[in-house]
Amino acid sequence: MKRRLLKGLFLALFGTTCFLGLNFSLCGPTSPGTTSVPLSSLIITNQIAGWVSDSMDNFVDTSIYNYVDGGSSTYCGTCLNSTLKEGFQRFMFKAMSATDTGRVKMLVIEYGTAANSQTIFAGKVQGSSWEPESALAPYLISDAFYTNNGSSIYAYGHFSNFYIEMQFTKYTSSGLALPDASAFMNYFHSIIVQ
Repeated sequence: MKRRLLKGLFLALFGTTCFLGLNFSLCGPTSPGTTSVPLSSLIITNQIAGWVSDSMDNFVDTSIYNYVDGGSSTYCGTCLNSTLKEGFQRFMFKAMSATDTGRVKMLVIEYGTAANSQTIFAGKVQGSSWEPESALAPYLISDAFYTNNGSSIYAYGHFSNFYIEMQFTKYTSSGLALPDASAFMNYFHSIIVQ
């Protein structure tokens, strides 16, 4: 009887501790900035109307060198002590008219913690300071922004462990690309931030 009482008391205390979010390794992941969303759940197939997959490649850590045209150190530092866990590069397109086809190149990278993805995002903010940055609706500029390059839009975002970068091209004007940039960012946000 005494043993069952002690066991019940221990379980109640343990459950309360986990419920309150105190970070004990027995409770499971409770720290802010981590997520249980697998990278594979962010792969877009036909979730955004009109967009069709062109190609996709997965990478881990230093193999990002194979997918980024120069500047790969901005994604993984020296890549020797990188926080980059894994990611993918995907190309998609949509027919906008008989002669126009919009294209998007995206990088979605998992960095292990929200702090790590925030650091990469902050570096991109500083890196794009030569172009005016605007908040990508409906987000704060500190979570998702875009830069306008004539007929192209470059969109950047970070949610939890993930960093997202997209380049929308082949539009007759950047204003036509903005709704698509928001649609993609909203998709990622809806999966990552549940």
